[in-house]
Amino acid sequence: ATASVERGMRMVESILNEDGWRFHGPAHRAPATFSGHRFRALPFPKSGPPALWAVVDGYLVLAIGEGEAPAILARLRGMDGLNKNPRLAALRDEIGVERPAFRSWVDIEQILPLMLGMHGGEQQPADLQAEMERSFLGPLGLDKVTAILSESGLHGDGYSTRTQIACDGPLKGLLSLVGERPLSADELALIPGDASLAMAMRANPLEIFEKFLQTLELI
Repeated sequence: ATASVERGMRMVESILNEDGWRFHGPAHRAPATFSGHRFRALPFPKSGPPALWAVVDGYLVLAIGEGEAPAILARLRGMDGLNKNPRLAALRDEIGVERPAFRSWVDIEQILPLMLGMHGGEQQPADLQAEMERSFLGPLGLDKVTAILSESGLHGDGYSTRTQIACDGPLKGLLSLVGERPLSADELALIPGDASLAMAMRANPLEIFEKFLQTLELI
């Protein structure tokens, strides 16, 4: 498996070196060795962050950014990594996919300031975040969302995909439209038994319209 992954990554290097992609710059970064592991560099321009890769203990490690390769190796050796994040652990307990094969994690509290910091304008990231929360995230009810965890994998005899959104406080805005009372099996009786495609949801049209108007006024 390791050999096939390495062959695949070398093919990626070859593709990025093609003239049509124009990713390569006048000089490529040389391979680097960290803790006895040799990392190859993807042919990105030197003006951008380094992108190094290696296969370590059966894992494909793709490190983008200065100092990321040794940092990832340190986490593989048992230092604090995402596996020890208590917020992620709490969401994992609530999702409960038995045999997850795919997991994605978005820390809104950390990523939002980073994204706003790329704005490049005169406003400071903190000011931009406050303005976005007031004019956009707040009306939609997204200003209290702190993290999102999604898992997919085998669960029982089937395949399951579950997403958990962590909120700091009660749901509001458009998110509050999610009904507290769940759909029951009896409510599917309205759908023909031989339906090949169906969708059911609980919604209050008047409440949706009122929330929509309130959101427009706040935005």
